[in-house]
Amino acid sequence: MIAHELGHAWLFQWAKSHASALEEINDAMRADLPRFQAWLDNHARGWRSWFTEKQWGIGIAHALYGSPWTGLTMPLQKRVMMYTDMMAARTGGRQGAGHEPAYWRSQRTSAPHEAIAHTTAAYVTGDTLFAQLFPTITAWWRSRVGLP
Repeated sequence: MIAHELGHAWLFQWAKSHASALEEINDAMRADLPRFQAWLDNHARGWRSWFTEKQWGIGIAHALYGSPWTGLTMPLQKRVMMYTDMMAARTGGRQGAGHEPAYWRSQRTSAPHEAIAHTTAAYVTGDTLFAQLFPTITAWWRSRVGLP
């Protein structure tokens, strides 16, 4: 959770002096979406018919861990929510879960900020699957924070 908030704080500062940052992040998210969708097609069949936050939580929990949501510890539930929120960020809340759809419509900066916050948290927690599913946004972030 701290790493997620650190990601928000970092982007807030970075974007002040890098006007193109938010659009670059949106472009990276757009590039990564098909890879995430393909992973869902292989590991969470039926995901295109999920409409509620509960369906997304249950489905991603099963895809990642083969376990029901209720059987996961809090850190694992947070990881599940990271993936559901990335889908919501890219689709403006039409798919995925995490924030209410109004959050995504409230300001154009919401999606890039959530993407960077989740990318930061994935790096700090050692989530290598996240880097595989979202390689463009991960590479963008790593290059900006000085990681190889």
